[in-house]
Amino acid sequence: MLAALALAPVAATAAPPAGAGAASATTGAGDAPSGGVLQPLPGLDPQLRRMSSAQARVAAAGDDRFRAEALERGIEPQASDLRARFNEHTRTWEVDLLDADGVAVVRADVPDISGAVREVWTGHAIGWTMARGNARSFGGSINDPWLWWSLTGLFVVMLLRLDRLRSVHTLDLAMLVSFGISHELFRAGMVEWSVPLAVPPLLWVLGRSLHLAARAEHTAPMPAPRTAGRWTTLLARWPPTPLVLVVTVFALGLRYGLHWQDSTVIDVGYAGVIGADLLLAGESPYGNMPSDNPHGDTYGPLNYAAYVPAVLIWGFSGSWDTLLAAHAVAIASDVLCLVLLVVLGRQLRSWRAGLLAACAWTLYPWTTMAMNSSSNDALVAALLLAALVALGSPLLRGALVAAASMVKFLPVVALAAVLHVGRASMRRQVTGVAAGAALVLGACAAWLARLDGGLPAFWAASVGFQAG
Repeated sequence: MLAALALAPVAATAAPPAGAGAASATTGAGDAPSGGVLQPLPGLDPQLRRMSSAQARVAAAGDDRFRAEALERGIEPQASDLRARFNEHTRTWEVDLLDADGVAVVRADVPDISGAVREVWTGHAIGWTMARGNARSFGGSINDPWLWWSLTGLFVVMLLRLDRLRSVHTLDLAMLVSFGISHELFRAGMVEWSVPLAVPPLLWVLGRSLHLAARAEHTAPMPAPRTAGRWTTLLARWPPTPLVLVVTVFALGLRYGLHWQDSTVIDVGYAGVIGADLLLAGESPYGNMPSDNPHGDTYGPLNYAAYVPAVLIWGFSGSWDTLLAAHAVAIASDVLCLVLLVVLGRQLRSWRAGLLAACAWTLYPWTTMAMNSSSNDALVAALLLAALVALGSPLLRGALVAAASMVKFLPVVALAAVLHVGRASMRRQVTGVAAGAALVLGACAAWLARLDGGLPAFWAASVGFQAG
């Protein structure tokens, strides 16, 4: 159960956000979305174009798919009425049909090199490329169904309680596996189904976490087998520790091999590197992001500070290239999570429990997807796991949860969960947690106040932007 609940936040952060509509086509693996989640194609002069804006509009107006979508909305597409924009990252003309309010309702992608319409988009897929079904942009080949579901199956086999199949533990596993259904629909560009289907398992994890916290079930000893038979004893000991070790080593090799061969850097990792580079130059990340990642300043200040060592070592070219610093932070955060899971499992139960928790982390495909997207999800998870390891120190656990909330803001709600642990004095614990959190939050506020733009720039770019 420890491993299962530790994995849920990564699935939640990797799940697609709500508010997207259906797309009428899917993009290819080499497409770079206008929102900036893929790397731009290198070595191309943005001034060299084979087509003009007028030619791109004529090509779109003459495409049967584009015309059908336009006529369905009661609009006769005329080339002169269309709006064309050249995307320098993909070398593609984006031709839009506008409604009476000037809002794009149909888009045609016309590659400059071919001059023919490649795809036609409608709804939220026009402006939000994540809704187009190109899941390989987020983590590469881990999204391939055969690999995703093979790892998921092994995850279930390793965590299943064979002596207690009819138990809440089995339901916990089923709920964690069900996130994969949402993922498959996301891959197909069906976000109108993918998003709501991610909600039930999230609610289940929340409810189970509150239930375990209320009953302190996570510190209870393992129940003894109901009978003393040899078969029952073997089932209760599943999986054997040598098998856990072998599977963990295998999964680690696979996950880091995939990262080496087929990982990406999405806008989150790119933003971290940009922010670190700005900090090293004495500038604020807030309000100073480049045009290819204009809203990369929506995260907390410790997110950008975490990338500083990697940028010092691997540097930053100023463009969205291989970004070795982003890969390094993603891998380091993942390794830190593995180590902390082992330590936490040892604290709560045994070394075997810690190893099994680490095994679960390596097998659960969402964690690999997060790392191979070079996002900051594992960084937040590592800080929260560190807070669990430090439960014995109210000051430290409060500081660590506050630090996690200064990477991404939502973990601040976890402060309520760590205010009082065990039977020690509630007043002393609450005071310690509050003091630790105040130290971190106060230090971050003082630091932000000294950067250009100060606290107002931070608030407008991060909390204000997300709230709006």
